[in-house]
Amino acid sequence: MKGYISMKKNLIEDYNGQTQEERDKITFELQKSPFDEWVQLNKQGIQHLMLLNTISPLATNILYFLIENSNNYNCVIVSQSTLGKIFKKSNTSINLAIKKLKEHNFINIQKDGRGNMYFVNANLVWKSYGTNHKFAEFNAKIIFSQEEIEKMNFKNTLLKKGQNIISGSN
Repeated sequence: MKGYISMKKNLIEDYNGQTQEERDKITFELQKSPFDEWVQLNKQGIQHLMLLNTISPLATNILYFLIENSNNYNCVIVSQSTLGKIFKKSNTSINLAIKKLKEHNFINIQKDGRGNMYFVNANLVWKSYGTNHKFAEFNAKIIFSQEEIEKMNFKNTLLKKGQNIISGSN
């Protein structure tokens, strides 16, 4: 932390006499959190996590997976099929665990074309600055299993050399 404060001080001192592009880069660096690999946990949530683990250890593990893999706005997209493969559990077991998480307000779920968008309750844990609670970002981390990737047809989405982007013709 001491090194981080020193770095911030040096960046501020370097700010004067710089081009706009250099000042923008310095401003961006100053806004970065020194705790980008950290998760903020609401102390009151610890009791809830302990209770969840008693109710369903699988639900607890899925919650930790969602927390670990979510973006800085607590969102990740993953199918229940992929979760089943990750945890080596049946789709039924995954579905029941997800229902427990939703029922007890650990997560909120929004539908997406390929899977579910899981939002971890920001009153429990948060992965960004505390002031960002009111914002949502939808460039979530998306996790696919190998089988899901193989089903996707990427051949039609790749441009060929000399192909016109708008009409698709050469």
